[in-house]
Amino acid sequence: MKNQIPSVTLALCLILSILSGLAFAIEPAAVPPLPPAVAKQTIKAAEFVNMAALDCGLQAAIDAAGPDGAIVLIPPGIYPLHRALILRSNVILRGSGESTVLRKEGIPGGLLAVEAPKGAGEVVIRVGKGSPFRIGQAIGITSPYPEGGAWNSTHTFVKDIQGGRIILEGAAKCRYSLGIKPTALGIHPAIFANGQTNVAIENLAIDHTSPVAGSRVGRVDFTFSAIELEKCHRVLIRNVSVTGWPSDGISVQGGSEALVTGCRVTKCGGHGFHPGTKIHDSVFTENIARGNKGDGLFFCLGVRNITVSKSIFSGNSASGIGDLGCAGDTLNTCIGNTCTDNGRAGIHMNGYRNTDGRNNSVINNICLNNSRSKPGAYPGILLSDTKDSLVEGNRCGDDQKTPTQLMGIRETGRSDRNQIVNNQSARATKDETSIVILGANTKAAGNTEWRMEERPVTLNQ
Repeated sequence: MKNQIPSVTLALCLILSILSGLAFAIEPAAVPPLPPAVAKQTIKAAEFVNMAALDCGLQAAIDAAGPDGAIVLIPPGIYPLHRALILRSNVILRGSGESTVLRKEGIPGGLLAVEAPKGAGEVVIRVGKGSPFRIGQAIGITSPYPEGGAWNSTHTFVKDIQGGRIILEGAAKCRYSLGIKPTALGIHPAIFANGQTNVAIENLAIDHTSPVAGSRVGRVDFTFSAIELEKCHRVLIRNVSVTGWPSDGISVQGGSEALVTGCRVTKCGGHGFHPGTKIHDSVFTENIARGNKGDGLFFCLGVRNITVSKSIFSGNSASGIGDLGCAGDTLNTCIGNTCTDNGRAGIHMNGYRNTDGRNNSVINNICLNNSRSKPGAYPGILLSDTKDSLVEGNRCGDDQKTPTQLMGIRETGRSDRNQIVNNQSARATKDETSIVILGANTKAAGNTEWRMEERPVTLNQ
C-alpha cells in the first residue's frame, strides 16, 4: 500500500496515545472537575425520604438543588423505586456504599388490549385483577423488532386503573399491533438523564428482585438499563454495583467525557456495560461484569475514542467484550483486560450489516477459557469483518480439563489489513491452529504458540 506508515511506527504511536489515555484512567481527577459551586451545597436526602412515594422522596431531594447543583447524599437503606430518578446538571448523587440500595421489584406485565398506532395518546393494557400497578408509576411498552426494539420502546406512566384494565398516558413511540403481542411492564431505569452536563453517580447499589410468578419480564430494550444516560457530558459513575437488572446494567449513550470506574455489574438480563450511540472521548476502567446474559461490555454504533482498561469480564453468556467496530466504532482501545469463561469470544471485533469494523486496538489482554456456550466455535479474540486494526501483546489460552477455547486469534469474513503482532496464543489440541490469518494484507509477526504447560515457541521469524 502506498504511503502506509510502517507497522512499528504505527504501533509506537498507538502505544503512546494509549499510555496518555491510561493516565486519564488511573487518575479520575483528570476528568474536568465539577464547578466549585457544587461543593457549596449539600442536600441530605434523609430530610426528603417518604417511603410511600413512588420514588421514596429522592426525586424531591435532587430537585432541591439550585441552578449551580449540589451533592445529594442518600443514607443507608433500601429504596423501592416505581419511577426513575431524573438527574439534573451539576448534581452528584452519592450513596453510603452498598448499604444504599435502589431497588426495583419485579411485577407482572400485561398484553395490550387495543392496537395502538404510533403517536397514540392513550394505550390500554389488560391485566389480571388485583394488579400491583399504581397510578403515576413508570411503565414500559416493549415489542419485538422491527416494531419495537432499540429506541422504540415506550416509556410512560399509569394514568388510570379500571378493574383489569390499565390506561397509560403519553404517546406511543411506535406502532404496536396485537399480532406481535407487545407487552407493558412495570420496568424503568433506576437513574436516568438526558442532555445533562456535570453529573455523577457514586457509592450505591442498584438491584432488581426476581419477578413474581407469571411475569413476562425477561431481557428488555437497553433504554430500560439500571443507569441510562443519554447525550450527557462530563459524567462520572464510580463505585456502583448493579445486580439482576432485566436490561443492561450501565448504559451511556452518546455524549462525551464519561468516566465509569470501580463498578460491578452482575447477573443482568442484557449487557453489563454499554457505551453506544456515538459516545466519544471516554474511559471505562477497573470495572467487573460477571454472569450477564449479553456481553460483559458491548460497543455499539459510532463509538469513538473510548478506552476500556484493567477490567474483568467473566462468565457472561455472550462475549467478554463484544461488537468492537460495530456500525462505525473507531479509534477505540481495549487494553489490559481479563476476559474469561464467557459463552462466546473473549473479545469480538466486528462489522455490521455489510460494513467493516475499522481502526481499533486490542492490546495486552488475557482471554482464557472462553467459547463456553459452544466449545470450539469461538477463539479468544475474534476478528470478523475487521480491517486496519491492531491486535498486540495479548495472551489467549485454555487451561480447563476439557478445553472449550480451542483457538487463540482468528480472522473471518472480510477481515484484512490488520496488524496481529507479539501475541501469545495456545492451541488446545494438536489438531488446532492457535492463530488463523485470513486477510491477504494482514501482517502477523512475533507471535508465539504454546501449550499452557509448555514453554512458548517463537513463530513468524
